[in-house]
Amino acid sequence: MSETTTQPEPGESTASGTGQRTARRGVRLWRAVRVVTFTFCALMTAWLIRFEAFPGWFAAEFAGYSSLFRGGTLLADRWAKILYEGEPIGFSHTLIDTQHVDPLNTYRVQNSTLMQMKLLGQVQSIKIDVEAFLDALYQLQRFSFRMTASAYSTQITGRRTDGHRFAVTIETGGSLSRTEVEIPPDVVLYSPMTDMAMRRLRPGQQMVIRTLDPVTLSRIDVLCRALGPELIEFRGELVEAHALTLTYQGLTVRSWLDDEGEVLRQETPLGWVMEAATAEEIMGMQFNPEGMSDLMLATAVPVEGELRNPRTRRKLTIRLHGLRLPLESLQYSRQKAEQEEDDVVRVTVWRKGFPQTSALLTDPVPDELAKYLESTPYVQADHPELIAEARKIVGDATTRLEAARALSHWVDRNVVSAPTASLPSALDVLRERVGDCNEHTYLFVGLARALGIPARIHVGLLYTDGDLAPAPGFYYHAWPAVHLGDTWYEMDPTLSQEIADATHITLLTGELQQQMQLLSVMGQIRAEVVEPDRAAEQGRIAND
Repeated sequence: MSETTTQPEPGESTASGTGQRTARRGVRLWRAVRVVTFTFCALMTAWLIRFEAFPGWFAAEFAGYSSLFRGGTLLADRWAKILYEGEPIGFSHTLIDTQHVDPLNTYRVQNSTLMQMKLLGQVQSIKIDVEAFLDALYQLQRFSFRMTASAYSTQITGRRTDGHRFAVTIETGGSLSRTEVEIPPDVVLYSPMTDMAMRRLRPGQQMVIRTLDPVTLSRIDVLCRALGPELIEFRGELVEAHALTLTYQGLTVRSWLDDEGEVLRQETPLGWVMEAATAEEIMGMQFNPEGMSDLMLATAVPVEGELRNPRTRRKLTIRLHGLRLPLESLQYSRQKAEQEEDDVVRVTVWRKGFPQTSALLTDPVPDELAKYLESTPYVQADHPELIAEARKIVGDATTRLEAARALSHWVDRNVVSAPTASLPSALDVLRERVGDCNEHTYLFVGLARALGIPARIHVGLLYTDGDLAPAPGFYYHAWPAVHLGDTWYEMDPTLSQEIADATHITLLTGELQQQMQLLSVMGQIRAEVVEPDRAAEQGRIAND
């Protein structure tokens, strides 16, 4: 085991603590934690609404579009309003039509979703457009996805090339990447048409839907289970509807369909509700920013017990109730977890100081760490702009530690903290220089990998107290980690912390595909502070 030394956080000194500095750090911290919650809320909402929009395919018991079109051409023009705690925050519009000019593009399925959400007094807009074209035999030929929010936009397009192979292009700002994905021949775009198939399920029956998420190009199984008829209130009247549940990534959405297969209402554990509406209702819908509920408190993890001095804490032990993640996903170099009961996990976290020495930038990287150097559609580590900027930032640094510190300070100083509901992209952030903890983290990881430093993204919980937040608790946050030759070290450029404090609790590592697992825990867990280790609070840092 190597010796570790305690490094002061930027801005921390014996003279620190003036009211002005404390206020500045408080504002930066609150901006940091609030915006990751917003981004997750926005993405989770889009993820839920994808049932009206995203391409996917059914299991063998469903024959695809042919089983729906064989009775004749099916057209649809459906609207749904999106509510949060009873207030309208957006709408979704699904359109299915035909065009006989091109046999490869006979049918078009289109969805547009617009949302406006309030976060600490700021209203943010998100627009998502998804489109798919089918040939005369109801086979998917091409699709597109576009998300626009704040200063960022992402567009993903796919086109059938050979057999079941699709060429996919991912464009984020000025970055363009290409890949291929295989989609089976029975692919359908999940839309009101597929709701009709679910309506045919008898109570107790179920259907597995295998979806393809165009953002991560990953496949996710969705289990649809019919519950039977239920009375619900719809447009001021009690109506009988077909109740069913959709379960994916540990999250269960409850839906009610009418006899025609239209979704009348859909509820999620996160508080989002979709209700069928007419075009006239949507056009007349009034958004009331003052009346919107703030999303920050909705996703906060409540905490029992007092947690003093969170930013300078060196050790923390808590119990997480209701956390249903694999225990191995909670074990890291500075974090240990043990199962106490079926739904209770005891987690201990240390703030681990940097080693006295680290690997050189020129040292080879072991094969098991090679994946943490890879360029991805959203971490463009091999892009010339990112490489050039990374080299400029670190100057004549020779070790990974020196370079990582330089990158952290640069990202901290040059990226403005602001609510940003985007699909984070390192190259976009380098150009726009604005964002929340997601943007800070993706840019840092991209710059580090561009220099040959293994880096990864951590997502989890960060504690804030009553002075910095409407209520004390843990809020969702993202931060990076770098491998300095011996092990991983977690940093937080968003909070001006070279070393992440002990209230950073890692739940998952990875990009969007892995982060979507948070769906299974958001709104489900609470924290309990265990009596802390006083010796650790006084300056002793645990060393792995």
